Amino acid sequence: MSRKGDDGQKLSAIVVVENKDHKEDMNYAICYLRRLLKFIGVWFLAKRNRQKRDVLIAVPLLIIATLLPAFVMVPCILHALLREKNGTVKMKLLAPIGLRMANYVKYVAMINRVDALKYCFHHVETDWIMASSLSDRRIMKEKAALGRRITLLCIGVFYTSTLSYNCLLPLWRGSKINEFNQTIRPVVYPGYDILVDPQKSPTYEIIFCTTILAACSTYTVISSSCSLAATFVTHACGQIEIIISRLNTLFDNAEDNAEILNDRVSFVIQRHVRVLRMTEKIEELLKEICLLEVVSSTLIMCLLGYYFMMEWENADIAAMFPYFLVLTSLALNVFIFCQIGENLTEQCADVGKAIYDVDWYNLPGRTGLALILVIAMANIPRKLTAGGMIDLSLASFGAIIKTSAVYFNMLRERDA
Repeated sequence: MSRKGDDGQKLSAIVVVENKDHKEDMNYAICYLRRLLKFIGVWFLAKRNRQKRDVLIAVPLLIIATLLPAFVMVPCILHALLREKNGTVKMKLLAPIGLRMANYVKYVAMINRVDALKYCFHHVETDWIMASSLSDRRIMKEKAALGRRITLLCIGVFYTSTLSYNCLLPLWRGSKINEFNQTIRPVVYPGYDILVDPQKSPTYEIIFCTTILAACSTYTVISSSCSLAATFVTHACGQIEIIISRLNTLFDNAEDNAEILNDRVSFVIQRHVRVLRMTEKIEELLKEICLLEVVSSTLIMCLLGYYFMMEWENADIAAMFPYFLVLTSLALNVFIFCQIGENLTEQCADVGKAIYDVDWYNLPGRTGLALILVIAMANIPRKLTAGGMIDLSLASFGAIIKTSAVYFNMLRERDA
């Protein structure tokens, strides 16, 4: 049975029997990622058979996800420019403003790359359809489970940090009485009093709830970008493992059957080409997002470390804990991107090693020559990069942390 692939080529050598459970398998692989993308409206644009109804649902979600960060940024910017004279307090506003500006640009980049996103989803679905053997499904299920665990980890850490800072911290501090014997309820970010009276009801409740929604929207974009990398890269790594498993059984029960050997070599080559095309699309989808992640996280982690030390000196444990959580979440996010990039590079290189380890020189006729091209392509490392400028790896993660620490020391020396 042959089937048209997403690149228009026939996959007759690959697809013998379709996976009847591919819809359930696909849902298992992307269910959490799909929910995140639905919250910010991107999923409805990335659907393969997008209809007018999907666009009508996406538009208000896109508008809401775009305007919510401005609910925090605008008052903070106005407060910093028009009222605040203390340089230290102004610096404390840089992190929330910078984080939301970076995620706004990241969100726009995600929408701008919706065609690449659609391609990756279709590619994953096609691979699940072609996963007819139990061994292939087992490998893909293991990688899908890894992507799900990374996504759940991101959601848990990111939402815990944002809720602790935007919800629990104000409740922990509670209301205060000012010199005019007025009850002042805590507001997470300053500047709202320039536009309205934030202490009146229901204005205070609206500001408090909208601030939490704005923070959740921001961290949904962060979680979505991390989940995209985890889901697609782990899937690509699963396809590479399938190729390697087929190479390890290349000569099983087929030493003298040239037709079977040719079919198996054809499978390896076609699957390898598909993996390379997917990695190119993953890089196209994520390169701007990764660049923004690296730059913004480096600077914001520096600022958060500075805020943490300030609260440490003031012995304000209630403020230290949320800063520590947000700092940890950003560091974890960068680490996940770098670790995923490292895994992708290593797995792609493993294909060439696996081919070289098999007795390819015993293949009949010129069949073995085809594998030489695969070895040559495997020697070209496939990487996840930040804007095509920084290769994401564990070494890059170390460099990012060191850079953030250098900036932190500069801020500390400024106050010394």
